[in-house]
Amino acid sequence: MILMNVVWGASYLVADVGLQEMPPGALAAWRFLVTSALMFPLLALTKTPMRLRRRDVPSVAGIGIVAVAGTYLLNYVGIAMGSATDRAVVSPLEPVALALLAFVFLRERLTARQWGGIVVACAGAYFLMARNALGGHGWDGRALMGQGLMLLSFFTEGAYSILGKPLLGRIRPVALTTWSMAVAAVFLFIVLSLTSAAPAPPPSARAWAAVLYLAIPCTVIGYTLWYVLLEHLPAGVLGVYIFVQPVVGVALGLRFEGERLSPWLLLGAALIALGVWLTGATAKHPDPEPSA
Repeated sequence: MILMNVVWGASYLVADVGLQEMPPGALAAWRFLVTSALMFPLLALTKTPMRLRRRDVPSVAGIGIVAVAGTYLLNYVGIAMGSATDRAVVSPLEPVALALLAFVFLRERLTARQWGGIVVACAGAYFLMARNALGGHGWDGRALMGQGLMLLSFFTEGAYSILGKPLLGRIRPVALTTWSMAVAAVFLFIVLSLTSAAPAPPPSARAWAAVLYLAIPCTVIGYTLWYVLLEHLPAGVLGVYIFVQPVVGVALGLRFEGERLSPWLLLGAALIALGVWLTGATAKHPDPEPSA
């Protein structure tokens, strides 16, 4: 899990590389197309049940459109407007957003400590988003909007849990993820073809390398390993390893994006980590699937 979170922590910078040559929708569409083309044969080879019941199709379609296509569109647009470092640093907030969604939609109660943790985590997100202004460099409206889209993506991703929870007794998680990514690919190709133009293939070897990195190590290998480990370790234990991602993301941002290691960046990251710990979100609400 440490190795896989290093791979996922680097994925935000790799996505940024791909976004230099491809629009966000095209990058997401081709990632999911390649992933689906590899995952379905893998499921068949391992004899994993893939058949969907008719009553489950609307929920699977909703997960694919909202939790997968919507989430990654928001993420990639956010990275294009902000930075890969921003996305890596806020990655631990995903289970906190899920805890809030569970409170609203699943009627799960939150304790005073958990509410305090949510406030602390939100304070950390503020220091992250305001770090340039607090450091005397002024507000960057474009980056601020990108950061807001990244935070919003955590709530669209929560649709996976809200819609997927009733399905997990009937569909294997890895099969559900594969179907939802196939739906996302089809949805993005159709919508983009109707609204602008069909997503063109990656235009260069560099762009293809980004797509293949996001599809194979990050998704096909990473997601499969995640579900295998879930059979042997508690989900809360696996969820804790998400804190590897911001460390890797910040290190790569310092090296390749010209990110400054400011006190406000460190404070924001520390408060986010503290807030997640206080809510116990990684234990009670670990990611139902990894997001990278």
